Amino acid sequence: MLRILKTISSVYDYASGRYKVFVTEGDEVQACFEVRKHVFGGELGRWESNERFCPALVDEFDDQSVQIGCLDTETGKVVAAVRLTPADRLMGTPEYRAEYQLDRFPNEHLAEVSVVSRFAILPEYRNTPVSLVMLQYVYEHLMDNGFVFSSIVCEPNLYPLYRRVGFRPLGAVHVSPFGGYRLSLFLLGHDFEYFKQCGSPYHRIATKRQWPVRHEGLNWFRSVSQTAGFIDPGFTVVRPDASLDLCSPLTEGLSEKGCAVLLKNAVTVDCQPGDQVLAQGAGGRTLGFVKTGALEVRKDDRTLAILGEGDIFGEIAFILDTPRTADVVAVTEDTEIVLISLSGIKHIKDPADQTKVWQNLARVLAERLSTS
Repeated sequence: MLRILKTISSVYDYASGRYKVFVTEGDEVQACFEVRKHVFGGELGRWESNERFCPALVDEFDDQSVQIGCLDTETGKVVAAVRLTPADRLMGTPEYRAEYQLDRFPNEHLAEVSVVSRFAILPEYRNTPVSLVMLQYVYEHLMDNGFVFSSIVCEPNLYPLYRRVGFRPLGAVHVSPFGGYRLSLFLLGHDFEYFKQCGSPYHRIATKRQWPVRHEGLNWFRSVSQTAGFIDPGFTVVRPDASLDLCSPLTEGLSEKGCAVLLKNAVTVDCQPGDQVLAQGAGGRTLGFVKTGALEVRKDDRTLAILGEGDIFGEIAFILDTPRTADVVAVTEDTEIVLISLSGIKHIKDPADQTKVWQNLARVLAERLSTS
C-alpha cells in the first residue's frame, strides 16, 4: 500500500485532503477488488445469488473498465472502489442491458455513456467525505474523457440521495433481472443549469473547470423529456408527516419525530402481479411492509406465507445481516408496498425510539420464526 502513495501522479483533493482518488493500475486494481469482496461478498452476502452478476466477483467486463480507488493517506489503505464501463460494451449482455435500461439511450450515444457500478465503501468510512470525494472525482474523470452521460442503478429508497447530486430517472422503477426493485438513473454531464437548480456539488466543479458545453446530450434530453413515463420514477417518497400508524407493527411506540426519521427516504411502490419484490439468496439492507394488496413468500417452489396489509417482509435478512431467505412476489393488482432502508433506523438519535424499533423488529421476527 505504501507503493500506491508513491505512484499516484494525478489526484483531486476535496474536503480535508486526507482521501485521494485515482485510476488504478497493475496491483492497485486488486486492492479495489478486495474492497468489493468485503462489501458485496461479506457484508451484503452476495455470494450465493446469481454468480454471473455477483458484484463481489471478477467478471469479463472488469478488463474493459476503468477501476477507481480511494486511498486513506493516513493508513495507506484503499477504502473505496467503483467501476466505470462504456455502455456500448455491455449491450451484448441482456441482464446489464435491462438492469441499466440502456436501450433508452440512442445507439449513437452509447459510446458516450459510462455505466457506474460496483460502488463499494468500507463500513467504517461511510460517515466520512469518501462518498462525496469519489462521486466528484468520477464526474471530473468522465468529463475529461469525453463522456456525456453517466448511468447508475439504485434501490428506489436511495433515489433522493442521488437526486441531490444531479441524477435523473431514466425510466420508471422496474424489477431487476436479479430480483428486487431497481431504479435506473442518468446524469447529463453538461447540464450545468440543472446542477445549479438542485444544489449539486457538480455545479461548483463545472464553474471552476469551464468545460465547453456539448449540446448533443442536452438536445437529446429535451427531445425525449416529454415522453410518457420517461422521467416518472414510478414511485412516491413517503411524506415526512406520515401517520404513526402507517405501519403499526414497526412504528408502534415511536415518537412522532422518531417515526419521521425512520420513514425518511422511504418510498411507496405500486406492484404488478408477479413482480419479484425480493429474491432468495440476494443481498440487501432494505425491508418493507404491505400498504395494500398481498405478497406471497416462496421458497423452493413452496408457498410459505401470504402477507397482507401491515405485514412486514425482508426483516430476517435485515436483522440477521444474511442473504434473503425466500422470494417475495406480488400477487394482486392493488399491491402497494413501502420500502425502508437501514439508514432510517441508524439515523434515529433518541435511544428510546431506537430501542423501540429494534424491539418491534425482534417481535415481528419471533412471530415469523414461530410460524415457519
